[in-house]
Amino acid sequence: NSCKDCFNSINLSRNSAAASKFKSAGKGEGYTIELKGEDILSSVRTHDYYFTLTESEVLCNNNNGKQISTIEHGFARPILYAAETRYIIFGQGEQTVKVYNFDEELHNIHYDATVLGAAIADNGNFAVARTADGYDSMITVYNKNAKVLYEWYSSSGIVSSTKFIAGGKKLL
Repeated sequence: NSCKDCFNSINLSRNSAAASKFKSAGKGEGYTIELKGEDILSSVRTHDYYFTLTESEVLCNNNNGKQISTIEHGFARPILYAAETRYIIFGQGEQTVKVYNFDEELHNIHYDATVLGAAIADNGNFAVARTADGYDSMITVYNKNAKVLYEWYSSSGIVSSTKFIAGGKKLL
């Protein structure tokens, strides 16, 4: 843990030889990223990118340490899940999910229910688990354009987490 006047660091390693259009745009300044005055809540590596979730922002860096984007998320208690080129973020106990690519918000969906969990697949499909009147919970699966593909209601337990498998074609 850090204090507001201290620095947090994430040491990034060069694990992937895969090229990306972002890497070709230049190299970063190294493999240590310093964040002044922010507590790091989580860090996720997916394919060739590192997503760092802080109290107020999501930072995306490539394997060279180059910062691709910084986005203010606006959630009090955020949770982030990342896929190949997108990520989904929501706040614990809140009613909104947001889906981003590296530098822009793609979808901002507000529910009249509490979001319990979310998942995103490499193909861009995403799922949101939430509370539902008359049921313990429900899951809505969306395609990459936020079109509803499937809804499932649970009357035998609360679904609070989910995960895509098989390239985004199946949900656990």
